[in-house]
Amino acid sequence: MLTSEFHPIVGGTEKQAERLSEQLVKKGHKVTIITKWHEGLNVKESYKGIKIKRIKVSNINRLIPYLYLLKVIYFLIRNHKDIDVIHAHTISAPGLSAAVSSIIFKIPTIVKIPGGNKEGSQIKRLFKTKLGKVKFGLLKAHINKFIAISKAIESDLYRLDIPDEKIVPLPNGIDLEMYKPKSNINVNNKNIIYVGRLEHVKGIDFLLESWLRLDNNFKKGKTLTVLGEGSVKIKQDDTISYLGKVNNVIDYLNAAEYYILPSRYEGISNSLLEALANGKVVIASNVGGNPDIIVNEENGLLFKSEDFDSLKQVLDKVFSLSNVEKNRIKLNALKTIEKEYDLEIISEKYLSLYKQLLN
Repeated sequence: MLTSEFHPIVGGTEKQAERLSEQLVKKGHKVTIITKWHEGLNVKESYKGIKIKRIKVSNINRLIPYLYLLKVIYFLIRNHKDIDVIHAHTISAPGLSAAVSSIIFKIPTIVKIPGGNKEGSQIKRLFKTKLGKVKFGLLKAHINKFIAISKAIESDLYRLDIPDEKIVPLPNGIDLEMYKPKSNINVNNKNIIYVGRLEHVKGIDFLLESWLRLDNNFKKGKTLTVLGEGSVKIKQDDTISYLGKVNNVIDYLNAAEYYILPSRYEGISNSLLEALANGKVVIASNVGGNPDIIVNEENGLLFKSEDFDSLKQVLDKVFSLSNVEKNRIKLNALKTIEKEYDLEIISEKYLSLYKQLLN
């Protein structure tokens, strides 16, 4: 597995790499993560049975992909005979390294395409520079399979003329046991929770500004709880509870009735999957992979991204739902997760793909 960051650094990509690797180890496979080293971390260690190799690269951003590539190649020179598949979790330094490794060592390669921003997925944005176009050519020619975690990313790949046989639709997965709701917690409140990075792409600024615009009578008895860190400054009133980064996210999910994701762009959000598995009534913007998961008013509710009136209408509807209606939505949400996003199912699909590449 090639990934720019890994445990203890936590983000969406890192979380998915860890979850998949842990599942593969439990099934008897050997997994090595190659990632960047950071001050205070060990160069080598074992975590949940996963071998981690951290490589030192430059602090100069433009040099990082190339130093990462050189050190991956050096690692493979010494270890390539023990490696069956190379799986990169982004297309930047890891994806480029996978493509070049495929040329040199003839090892089957997979690149998972993460989300991006309003301009599109990570691979689509390569075309902003001449060097990016060269990198795309390497990826297109020498990566065996491209993982599209959402229909929007799949469409990007088709529009970029990636051959159909190289595109594999395969979403992120979630451990249902970890996030299932606690039966001993009585959730019947007006607490709506946001969990994620406090960045523009996540739409947290839009959510806060919209919440502050809502009539005080509407907000009476309701609380917006915000968990996360980032560059967006938190605007508050008496109905906004900002708690920053917390280690016990599940406890806060258990205590909330509703979950909101106001993103301007998404791949497949880990926190969205976690909220659905946890039995929340989910409200999400209609962008990226969100509509892949949410069927409006069946297993959650969608609103038009960056549209205050649309969000207000959905909030009016959500807070007027009867207990019977809320329970129907929650049950449908859980069925969606069990059928399409259970980590056990997703990990088996990855194993089938690896075996296909080795035949």
